[in-house]
Amino acid sequence: MRELHPEIKTYTSDALPTAYEHQIRSFIRMEWWDSYQYDLNPPLGNPDYQPLNFVMVEGDCLYGALKVNQKLVEHQGQTYVCYGLGGVFVYPAFRKRGYGAWLVNEATTYIQHQADADIAVLWTLKHNIAFYERNQWEYISQIRMMLGDPTVPYQSTDFVMMQFVSDQAQSNRQQFIDSPIYFGKRGW
Repeated sequence: MRELHPEIKTYTSDALPTAYEHQIRSFIRMEWWDSYQYDLNPPLGNPDYQPLNFVMVEGDCLYGALKVNQKLVEHQGQTYVCYGLGGVFVYPAFRKRGYGAWLVNEATTYIQHQADADIAVLWTLKHNIAFYERNQWEYISQIRMMLGDPTVPYQSTDFVMMQFVSDQAQSNRQQFIDSPIYFGKRGW
């Protein structure tokens, strides 16, 4: 078996090399197929969230990727700059080698060093909670993340992981736990 030498690079959506974009889209088609039911070539991420793509690559080969997104979130009369992870994956052939943790930690460190970051959010499935907890994220079972129409939102059934980055967010942590958070029409 040959030795692997991946590296992590970051790209804005408009600078993401086509070879990586195609591989990311291919993975999404296999893993999250419902994303492509109505549009075969949607943009990779919502441009309103200013996505920054973290890709783990060796040459043109993509090992894994994720997006760091950002948006404003209003909660309890205050505005917070929210960052978060979306579309996190590592191709099956490259799993169980620490690459997912490496990607998540690089992106998480990036978020924590953003001067404007207040909170960070990601959605996951139950079986991934322990992985994210080992990689700087916190699961708080009482968090209620609301999505959809703001007049009649519904509670997300995915598991929400968070970080309270700024002093303001840390001091208002209990408000996030006690009061539902309206995130927007949909998650990342």
